[in-house]
Amino acid sequence: MHQTISLTVVADHKFFGECLVSVLRECQDFSVCDLVRNETDVLHIVKRHPPDVILIDRHLTDQTAFKLTRHLSKHYPDIKVLIFGVTEAEPEIRECVEAGARGYVSKEASCSDLRQIIELVAQGETICSPHMVHALFSHLSELAREPWDGEAVEPVPLTARELEILYHISKGWSNHQIADHLYLSLHTVKNHVHNILKKLQVKRRLEAVEYAHKRRWLSHRYY
Repeated sequence: MHQTISLTVVADHKFFGECLVSVLRECQDFSVCDLVRNETDVLHIVKRHPPDVILIDRHLTDQTAFKLTRHLSKHYPDIKVLIFGVTEAEPEIRECVEAGARGYVSKEASCSDLRQIIELVAQGETICSPHMVHALFSHLSELAREPWDGEAVEPVPLTARELEILYHISKGWSNHQIADHLYLSLHTVKNHVHNILKKLQVKRRLEAVEYAHKRRWLSHRYY
């Protein structure tokens, strides 16, 4: 049976928030549970009935969007957080990623773009434009080139296949792209990604890549 995606919208501008909720309710695949305007109400809602996806307005006061995203990412990891209203500026997107958002919706996005992004994030995908994927992984590559302190290399806890998949993740590939390239099912790739995150004790793909880069596991490609 088809299951709708439950949503909560966080926006302190009441008129804008109500307009956004109205647009989202036109889509039969979405169930918009709440429109909330402050952090306290969000936390009250997620304790009672956690939604599948929370959309948070980038322009909440005092960096609340990022603070709230970090809190939800840590304490409610099953909730997918999307930050909307951002620019394509690298520092801002990096802040979204580091806070734990599963994706972002730019100021230039259309209603159709928003619906598609919500659906992909609800399915477990991480959303980032190709331009920003390149910028973010270039940053990680720079970290990997920093001088090594000469400590012994840690044993790699990943299998050869998991390391291969992590290598492709480090190149900015999606699960679909990896599955097609390696002739695997999407389900198999998702299982591998889940195991990678579990073994490295991280929550996000980008964290796994950074973890591996710092240990020089991806410095040479043998697969």
